[in-house]
Amino acid sequence: MSELNRNIEVIIPGKLAAVKFSYIPFIPEIEYTPDPDQPAYTEACRITDGGVFLLNKDLPGYELLKSIVRKVIRLPLHRLNRERAKLANKRAKTPYEDLYCLCLEAELERREKAKRGVH
Repeated sequence: MSELNRNIEVIIPGKLAAVKFSYIPFIPEIEYTPDPDQPAYTEACRITDGGVFLLNKDLPGYELLKSIVRKVIRLPLHRLNRERAKLANKRAKTPYEDLYCLCLEAELERREKAKRGVH
């Protein structure tokens, strides 16, 4: 992803960026295969093949999602796994805990893609 495109906000270079997903069809730097069952602008995030978290600035909860993902990206692997296991075993989660758990799982997926080095 190019840092030169003013529509792409690079938050953590090589790991976390944000863009209005409604702009994606017009941004050639972002490879995106749309899900026919879900319009792009309704997705909260996407993990690129190169292992970059791409957040959707079109969504009202964008700032909350960005703050959670920024924290999760910085966690060491053992802590990611421990927190995910703790939340997975919890019966009644708050909406925030559900979102946090999804971010933990997505970060594990992002790291796997980044490790494979698919670009």
